[in-house]
Amino acid sequence: MSVRRLFLQLATQEPDLGEAHIQLPDLREKVLLVVGASYASGFGYNLGKVARTEANAHVIMTASEEAKRSRLEARINKSGFEADTAVLDVTKDRDIAAMRELLQERYGKLDYLVITSANIALQYLKQGITWDDVPETEREKCRAVTVYPIQRLTTEFRELMRGGSSYAISFCGHDMPGYSIGGAKKELEELVTGKGFIDSLDELGIRANIISLGSFDSISSSAVPGVQVLRKYIDELGARKLTLGEMVRESIATFVLQDKGRIYNIDGGLRQALADPINSRIVQRLYEEAR
Repeated sequence: MSVRRLFLQLATQEPDLGEAHIQLPDLREKVLLVVGASYASGFGYNLGKVARTEANAHVIMTASEEAKRSRLEARINKSGFEADTAVLDVTKDRDIAAMRELLQERYGKLDYLVITSANIALQYLKQGITWDDVPETEREKCRAVTVYPIQRLTTEFRELMRGGSSYAISFCGHDMPGYSIGGAKKELEELVTGKGFIDSLDELGIRANIISLGSFDSISSSAVPGVQVLRKYIDELGARKLTLGEMVRESIATFVLQDKGRIYNIDGGLRQALADPINSRIVQRLYEEAR
């Protein structure tokens, strides 16, 4: 079996999310769109699953192409919960227009938009490769699905989202060697926390925030050398390891908060620990080993 086929096989396996550790808000009258939920092992799929099964939200989960959407629908049916599925490639006008029509016809509104899509070329997920080392054409592909959609989709869905919320998910909020999305994450933060962007949404009663996740065990993150090394030092840094289930539930809990332009660090204190000068030697070892 090829490495790619093995990766896809493992990526479609659902993880055990454990028992709920917090009380989730009741979202039974709310509509949630999760952009980027192709893989059952990933954050987007499991956020949509928990939002539906534990918080009672109406959920639409998307994949970037029809084959992935079909697999997503089959997985949802096998798991025994209800959620709509749709194709949504955030770089294609026709997909965005079709999603706007679906939301209007079926629900007439959109309360929460969570964007978890990513596009990282595997050849850049290797030791020593950082955002600045990645060719500009590849960086632009990454921005196209991580940075630009939060601005574009809130504009396209603005009438459906009046008075609602908009969220952008950034996987692993730490700029480790080997993790090329780190630079795109910084650009995303600058956009969402920028006064001009926030003010433009304010006029519509829409809030935008970022949920910045720490490392968690998943098939996709296991391919990132920096994250693998990071896990070895979490205890020594004084941070707490969070499970995927904990991250998903704590992310959903932010939906009902009234903040705007905020970065929610759902990482067990890891980001703060990495920035603490007291941990400078540990951080240095971490970077050297990751390279």
